Amino acid sequence: MDSCRSGDTSSVLKSADKMKQRGMSPDVITYNTLINGFVQEGDFYRANELFEEMSRDFAIDDGKPSSSLQANVITYTTFINLYCKYRRLDEALALDKEMVNSGLLPDVVSCGSVMYGLCNCGRLDEAIMLLKEIDDVGIEPNKFVYSTLVHFSLKSGRYLEALTLMSQIVGRGIIFDVVMYNSLVDGLFKLGSSMMLTTLTRSC
Repeated sequence: MDSCRSGDTSSVLKSADKMKQRGMSPDVITYNTLINGFVQEGDFYRANELFEEMSRDFAIDDGKPSSSLQANVITYTTFINLYCKYRRLDEALALDKEMVNSGLLPDVVSCGSVMYGLCNCGRLDEAIMLLKEIDDVGIEPNKFVYSTLVHFSLKSGRYLEALTLMSQIVGRGIIFDVVMYNSLVDGLFKLGSSMMLTTLTRSC
């Protein structure tokens, strides 16, 4: 699996083909590794081809569904993140819905990818609404989720929204990173909120 991390998927792909020749089915971890490897290399066609192959094998393996070949949250999140990166939001949301309909529960990473996609397409209100929804069902927002929402709130000039998010960050005990901190300081200066700037400085 290390070869995919270094950008060379060929050896892992050959290993998977050998497994098939021996009557063995590669599992979801192997597929995810290959898919991620192709995505990292920019070969999105091959990545999607593997995803479709994975779906077919899941449906026909020995005439029965094979849970070991079912796409999992990691598989879906890889493609959701990819679609969001290239502003193909409708496809990302459709895939997210497909994931949920297949019985898989989204995690903070997949939700974070969807939030980024919404924000990147100018749909900040929906992203903030999604933040509340995931919190209501017990998914704990992480630094990436808040960083995304804070960044796009500031970028949109919605400084009060950023301050509200900042309060949530402080309340959850999430540690500010340098990028988030600098963005907030800049936004607070523009807003002219010296009191909140003092609070932010103390919390960091």
